Amino acid sequence: MTSPPEGPLVLLVEDEPQHLELMKRVLVRAGYRVAEATTGDDAVASLRTPGFACDGLVIDLAVRPSGAAPVMEAALRGGGSPGLVVASGGLPDPRLHETLSAHGGVFLAKPFRPADLLDALSRALATESGEPVP
Repeated sequence: MTSPPEGPLVLLVEDEPQHLELMKRVLVRAGYRVAEATTGDDAVASLRTPGFACDGLVIDLAVRPSGAAPVMEAALRGGGSPGLVVASGGLPDPRLHETLSAHGGVFLAKPFRPADLLDALSRALATESGEPVP
């Protein structure tokens, strides 16, 4: 599935192939462009690539190898301020919750419906830009 050329760019970080594909499909159908990473290390490499700037970051809390925190740090350190959505079947630790709160991020509890993913991302992006998105 090809991402449309317009719309906010979302870096989707998920190490479960089925979840990655389903979430990508939902986001693309809603008008988002999607860049994928299947590990935290791949996501950090993308974020450090010159010219790469994502509008939103959707990440699994327990993404391999080191979890969401290093990816979020790289995203925030890069000078940008992407809308952050962290998804998990468990609760984030207090430090991660503080980071999310400080940057207008949204925690998304698994399992979730497609509409929940779109709502969480829309809220995270609206917090960063001040305006709602698709």
